[in-house]
Amino acid sequence: MEGKRGSECLLKPVSNIDFNPIVSIQIPKNTILTGHKDHVEEAKGKFINSFGINYDTLSYRFLKPVISSSMNLLTYDAFVNAKKMSSLNKYFSRIKRPAYMPAYSSGSLYIYPTNKKEFSPFSPTTNRLKITADGYLEFTDNNSPEAETNKSFNLTPDSYIKINRTIIKNNSRYLYYAHHLEGVNDKQVAKSGKNMYRLIITNMHRPFSMFDGDQGAVLMSRYKVGGTVYYTNSGGYSA
Repeated sequence: MEGKRGSECLLKPVSNIDFNPIVSIQIPKNTILTGHKDHVEEAKGKFINSFGINYDTLSYRFLKPVISSSMNLLTYDAFVNAKKMSSLNKYFSRIKRPAYMPAYSSGSLYIYPTNKKEFSPFSPTTNRLKITADGYLEFTDNNSPEAETNKSFNLTPDSYIKINRTIIKNNSRYLYYAHHLEGVNDKQVAKSGKNMYRLIITNMHRPFSMFDGDQGAVLMSRYKVGGTVYYTNSGGYSA
């Protein structure tokens, strides 16, 4: 994940249905984003500088103005284009990975199946805990085993909370926030204040791989979250 700290600018998400209206939302200054910068050929001999924002890693609170039942945000990135790279650098600067983000993960963790049932790394069908680039925890309860939790109808989480503090000890992250997050086994550690509750996320250091036919493999990491084992995509390699 490449962390970027954005200055204030406008973002125009792309809909996957042509007749849907395009809605602009404003990125507040100092918002942490996941994205990448490219220097690409737009036409023969003509190049453009582009910053692609992976906005599925952003919080529901940020994306709420553009979420609709007919949109699948995973299908598209949002792009900010400029003639000069210096113009992009003015708005987006690289920063150190936030402490609350698991290593090599985009932040989406899914409950690890205990019945050894085969599952696809591209179509998760279990409850999701999402740690967003801009510092939120979101829990989505998947009520249908046929529903893919990374699709548009589940972009609205069942519960969410702003992360106010992070402490890292050994292979565990201690995330603190103001109230109980429905869906996870967090713990009340204070009687009042913005850090009343704590969730412990522990890297179990038990990675595994899932093969995708002749395309190579997807690497997964296991995490224990409040006593429940989750998995997350942490990389891959080609065949």
